[in-house]
Amino acid sequence: MKQLDPIARATLIEEICQGLAMGAGIGETIRRLRVEVLGVDQGTFAELCKMSTRALYEIESDKGNPRLDTLLRVIRPFGLGIHFGPSKPTWLPRGTIPIAGTMTIPKPRYEALEKSKATRRAPKRGKNPKLVRAKAAAAAKQKQDSGTAE
Repeated sequence: MKQLDPIARATLIEEICQGLAMGAGIGETIRRLRVEVLGVDQGTFAELCKMSTRALYEIESDKGNPRLDTLLRVIRPFGLGIHFGPSKPTWLPRGTIPIAGTMTIPKPRYEALEKSKATRRAPKRGKNPKLVRAKAAAAAKQKQDSGTAE
């Protein structure tokens, strides 16, 4: 096993986790943690995590579909957990920021999402889509029946 001082270890783990936040795969991140932080082979690490070498191989090569508890067993030796948050890193600049007076970074635009069909066709909060369609069909049928009865 590699011996890193606590500050170097924490810095390395933070750097690897930022790579995950920037789009690196889970398997690649776990492999980097195992090799660069602990410096152990798959067999030793699998034994440490109380899992088979094959299961660890499948996680590291992104071939498997690991359960949440399996992932937790793999990342706990590094003092990590699983957290949910924004899909984009929050440390990136937001808004319009002048850079050297020649370039700006525009605000993210959500107009395309607001105008998309999926958003417009989605039922309002608290309404059952099947119920809404059934009521609309009943109203149309009633209107049609009342129009032919006259």
